[in-house]
Amino acid sequence: MVEIPSNFIGDFKVGDNLVYNADVLRSVCEHNGDGSLNKLVVVQVGSIL
Repeated sequence: MVEIPSNFIGDFKVGDNLVYNADVLRSVCEHNGDGSLNKLVVVQVGSIL
């Protein structure tokens, strides 16, 4: 993984946020049996794109 130095945010590895968002999306999709979390799923997909 490529490390990008940043004085504003701190230590950051490319892909950390993508992995986190994908994990959250997976969890939300698992608990979205009745479709009540559809809006949250769309927001998470948008954050990954």
